[in-house]
Amino acid sequence: MAKSDRPLDPDVAQEVTDSIARGYEFLKLKDGEVSPEEVQEAIYKAIDRLRGKPSGLTEERITELSVCLGCVWGDTVCRVLNWEWCVATLEGGDHFGIVTPNRSHVIFPMYFIQEQLKKDAEEDNTSLLLFNMLVAGQLPKAQPRSYTVLG
Repeated sequence: MAKSDRPLDPDVAQEVTDSIARGYEFLKLKDGEVSPEEVQEAIYKAIDRLRGKPSGLTEERITELSVCLGCVWGDTVCRVLNWEWCVATLEGGDHFGIVTPNRSHVIFPMYFIQEQLKKDAEEDNTSLLLFNMLVAGQLPKAQPRSYTVLG
């Protein structure tokens, strides 16, 4: 199967927009009133706070938070780095993600945040680290349209 991507369907794009709004609400932030760096810091702190109280993290709650925080996380990357939301088709099938303009790299923000939420409290939360590495341009070398998965 060839690696490729396609734009989000309008209904899915609206779900992403709605999830971003829920994420900002959860973080008690107003979209457009804080910098992407402040948003990423708030996501990082929220993940650490949630992992510190694992009794409240049911599978349903993890899924809900992975979607809304993952959409906010991905949205800030798109805003800062001009990445795009898409449906990426890789060997494992179709997944909602964000891609670099030349499609060299892809991240699946909801899965990435879910992974961070499921880590033990002693394990490193890498949500802010990955964002900072992306902003600094510290990406592994990859060819255009190779869809190298990060996160």
